[in-house]
Amino acid sequence: TAALGALAFGIGCAPDPCDTEDAFPGTYFIRSQSDVEGLEGFLCVTGSLVVGSMPHEPDSTGSGIQEPFELSVGVFTLDGLEDLEIVEGDVHIAGNTLLVSIEGLSGLQAVGREVRFQKYPRGDLIIHQNGLLRDLDGLSSLTLVGASFVVSNNSILNDIDGASALERVGWELKFLDNPELDTTDIQDWASDKAAVGGLVASGNG
Repeated sequence: TAALGALAFGIGCAPDPCDTEDAFPGTYFIRSQSDVEGLEGFLCVTGSLVVGSMPHEPDSTGSGIQEPFELSVGVFTLDGLEDLEIVEGDVHIAGNTLLVSIEGLSGLQAVGREVRFQKYPRGDLIIHQNGLLRDLDGLSSLTLVGASFVVSNNSILNDIDGASALERVGWELKFLDNPELDTTDIQDWASDKAAVGGLVASGNG
């Protein structure tokens, strides 16, 4: 409900942004900078947000990476999306060969609407195979991931402190095969995160 959504995001009695005209209905795909511009001003995406390619079908269960998938060369930054607060489905940022920054997501508070105590709740955040992405500084407002938070195969990613506000994760934190990301740093970062399924870290620096 709108009231539950408002309370969940700490915004008192303000209208639920997903029940207003500022919500994009359904899943939104970003494969070019013009696609970024098309989402400017929206506060909510009621489906999933796909930047680049899809590691798995939006809103399907589980957070496994299905390869191969098509690489995207059309997105450089997500600047202009600072108004976006909620994505009710999944967020996939994957297969972007030229994406250098996700700082445009600095207003994003939640992926999924709530933590559900089940293996495959809705709301994966997957950051996979982005060859020029060095940090997660665009996730400074993110406090909730309803399902799994997966960071994998990002060849030069070396800093995840930008996502330090994250508090609750409905299933697992997964950090896989990020060669420049130190495992000890991952463990320290994850120590205060309430992840129902715990931390999985493998193949990192």
